[in-house]
Amino acid sequence: KNFRISEKTEEIEIRLAISRFGYEKAVFLLEKQDIEEKTGGKYKNAAENIFKDEKNCLSLKKLEINGNDLKKMGVTGKNIGILLNKMLEMVIKGKIENNRKKLLKSIEKIINIWYNIKGGFLLIFPPF
Repeated sequence: KNFRISEKTEEIEIRLAISRFGYEKAVFLLEKQDIEEKTGGKYKNAAENIFKDEKNCLSLKKLEINGNDLKKMGVTGKNIGILLNKMLEMVIKGKIENNRKKLLKSIEKIINIWYNIKGGFLLIFPPF
């Protein structure tokens, strides 16, 4: 797979890489790009700083909501994981704060907008 960090979205892409691949694999991939681009360890250092910062939410474990919250809202099955992962991605990209109240409000909006007439939850998300 080609894995590349662009200058414009560097921090977000590094956060997503850590979230998707795990810290060690992300650092390995970033070190490889550092070597290829002769950056002097720029991307690896950025990843280390992001990972060390306790405020960064890079996993579902650090997300302020969990599956039980979604179950209470009537979400079931695979949709729980899909919604949690979507919220994590939005937090990582800085589109929403990792704040329980704000996350639940966003979930509520998604449910209200995309709830099927038959009572089944649609696996489609509005653009955020």
